[in-house]
Amino acid sequence: MDFVIVGLSHKTAPIEVREKLAFSQVEIPAFLSELLSFEEVEEGLLVSTCNRVEACLASQVPGTAAEKAEQLILKMKALGPIKGVYRKNGTDAVRHFFKLTSGLDSMVLGEPQISGQVKEAYAQAIANRSTGPYLNKLVHRALNVSKRIRTDTEIGRHPVSISYAAVLLAEKIFGNFRGKKVMLLGAGEMGELAAKHLIEREARDIFIVNRTSEKAREVAQNIKADFEVHLASWEEIPKALPQMDIVIVSTGAKDFVVTEDQVRQAMHQRKNEPMFFIDIAVPRNVEPTVNQIENVYLYDIDHLQNIVQNNIKEREREAKKAEIIIEEESEDFLAYVRQMHVSPTIQKLSQKFDNIRRLELEKYYAKLSDLSEKDRAIMEACTKAIVNKILHDPIILMKTEEVKEGAPRYSEILKKLFRLESENSED
Repeated sequence: MDFVIVGLSHKTAPIEVREKLAFSQVEIPAFLSELLSFEEVEEGLLVSTCNRVEACLASQVPGTAAEKAEQLILKMKALGPIKGVYRKNGTDAVRHFFKLTSGLDSMVLGEPQISGQVKEAYAQAIANRSTGPYLNKLVHRALNVSKRIRTDTEIGRHPVSISYAAVLLAEKIFGNFRGKKVMLLGAGEMGELAAKHLIEREARDIFIVNRTSEKAREVAQNIKADFEVHLASWEEIPKALPQMDIVIVSTGAKDFVVTEDQVRQAMHQRKNEPMFFIDIAVPRNVEPTVNQIENVYLYDIDHLQNIVQNNIKEREREAKKAEIIIEEESEDFLAYVRQMHVSPTIQKLSQKFDNIRRLELEKYYAKLSDLSEKDRAIMEACTKAIVNKILHDPIILMKTEEVKEGAPRYSEILKKLFRLESENSED
């Protein structure tokens, strides 16, 4: 059995190509059903995200299976041949799947969302009964590898999005967000992402302010908080500002929406308790001189970009450690799969010898009818020991050599020598 991957990603095709090949959740069952109708494909699943479309297969004939999977993808999307499609099999396929699941093949290096998307793809495949022992083990091992990389490296501990970097900066100032009031000034995409990160880190007192109240309500719904998110009007900013510990600003305004005078008044009411401002807007929405006020911390997008760039370098450094883990886990997994391939042959060989042993004993038992139960037990133990000793070396050789060489040479020879595929294997 071999593993096969067919697909394309952000590394090989632009968005205008990827979006044409993207599969919705509704389309995936039909794809899996037709994929499994090919006799060359024994198991299959499909990972479809905004950055990739990949079919993962288990097959005895990887070349033909890959070709048919690619043709099916194009057929279901009514497309002709396109550039950017890759095919991987064997070790390359396993290594790629481990890297994919661990976020090492993602647009944002080391991002954790892809492992959840692989889980969803696997759940779809399970629901459609398109996986079996090989892909089941591949997915489970890939998820374990992803977890190991998160544990054994620091690839996930260096934020590489502006919003996440902003939240971690705030956390450094305050230690944690429990009991802290947070204002999102502007309901743009980065503000929404920041809100989600804040919630993940236990912020529970969030105010959303936007010129358009409908947009503020939409963001409040999107972040899916399990607590009430407060909505405030634009006119309430001066009144609300003194209550806030953290203010994340991201509006489309062309000038300052938070001024030095406003912050000085707020700090006076706060009795100089620290305030943290993150200005993600371009042009800037917080007057830069705010940073000169004691116990006020202001970071703009350039500060955050520098942090992100440094963190990308850190992730790349940690990715090298992760690659070593991937290599080690891939070899270990493939050795395990090869043993899976050898096990049925070993089982058939052991069964054939035991059948021969039992048949021969029955012949002697018929001639020696006066044997006691004790004598029979001794003969059973003795003949079993003889069979086990005869089979010991060939079984060990087959397990070690076939795993090492990666080809079912020894098991095929044993099948022919002992007619293990024969219907009358007891003869």
